[in-house]
Formats: sequence, C-alpha cells, structure tokens
Amino acid sequence: FELDLEDSIAGIGSVNSLPIVLCRRHAYRLDGSFDQFGRGGINPVRISDTAGCVSHLSIVSAEGQIFWAGTDGFYASDGYRVQKISDKINSRYKSILAEMSDTQRIYGKFDPENRRVIWALQQDSSSADNDTLLVLELRFGIRPQSTFSTWTGETLIASSIEFFDGNLYRSDKSGYVYYHDMDITSDPRVDTNASASAWELETIIWTYESCN
Repeated sequence: FELDLEDSIAGIGSVNSLPIVLCRRHAYRLDGSFDQFGRGGINPVRISDTAGCVSHLSIVSAEGQIFWAGTDGFYASDGYRVQKISDKINSRYKSILAEMSDTQRIYGKFDPENRRVIWALQQDSSSADNDTLLVLELRFGIRPQSTFSTWTGETLIASSIEFFDGNLYRSDKSGYVYYHDMDITSDPRVDTNASASAWELETIIWTYESCN
C-alpha cells in the first residue's frame, strides 16, 4: 500500500496509537485501516500547515503527546491539535539552527523518571558534535511558553542519548559512552590523547538563574 503526501517526509512517529507523519512544512495524521483481505485505505489528515520537522531523531513520544524540533521551534501534538511550545526561546532556537552544520543531528529522548524530554543539539558551530542538552520540563505543563532548561559543559558531547535504569547515557564520535548519575559529583575531563582511566576529575559546578 502506498500513500503520496504533498511535502517531503522528515520523520514518522506515533501518539495514542495514531501514526503521525512530519514533513518539512506540514504535519499529518494517518486515519483509516485495512482488514484481513486488504480492504480499506489510509486517509492523510493535515493537522498543521506550518509545524515542519527538521530531524527524525528529534521525534519523541511522551505522556500522550508527540514532540519534535520544527523549523521555528519545538512542537507538541496529541494527534489532533498541534501547538508550538517554545515561544520563550524563539530567537535562541533560530540561532541554534543557524549554528548547526546538520539539523538532522538533533537527538531527542524521554526521561520518564524525571518527566523530561531532552534534546541533544549543537549550539556552537565550532563544535564537532552536539554540545548542549536542551531540556523540556513536563512537570510544569505543556503550553506556548513551556519551561526549558539547558545543560552544558566544557567537554559535554552528545552524538546520541538514551535512558537506562533511570540514568542518562550519551555517546560521542570518539567511541566513548558516558552516563550521568545524581550521586556522582565529579565529571571526567575528556582527553582523547590519554587513556580514560587517566582522565582528570573535575567537581561539577552548577549555576541557577531565577526569573529575577
């Protein structure tokens, strides 16, 4: 069975058992089904004219919503209604896309334990890989001005990310895999010219900026 859409497909996901096709400019929900004899059909329903997707890897399903990195911000949908959720960081998101050498590297995952959607992306064009984690805090709700936080580090590289046993794992192009644990208060200073066992450990210094 084949189906033609009016736009180039950027990625495919699902929410609440509904297939969602995200294109460069539009977003579609696929309605319909086939029986055991092949009777039936698929009907594409456009749910947004403007919420285009820039990376298949950015698509994340979580808590009855599907999230993705769009051409002008981050979006969420329940399969019927689409809303932009990053109005607070419009200018920053625009500069991030301009800095990225390949927007298809934006990599998203859901952290169910802490109710977060985390995207790895490149914020500095001089970086060879993703150097920032942009975090959507679901506990504060989904709205046009949703709450985002940022994780960065001098040697934080995240080609890909995954969650396992409540911990965040990330890998880089050098072949190393790192994991984050709340009980660990130091961070290895990555040096690809030395053995990992010889890397220096640095205390993790965090900063907090309030609304004031």
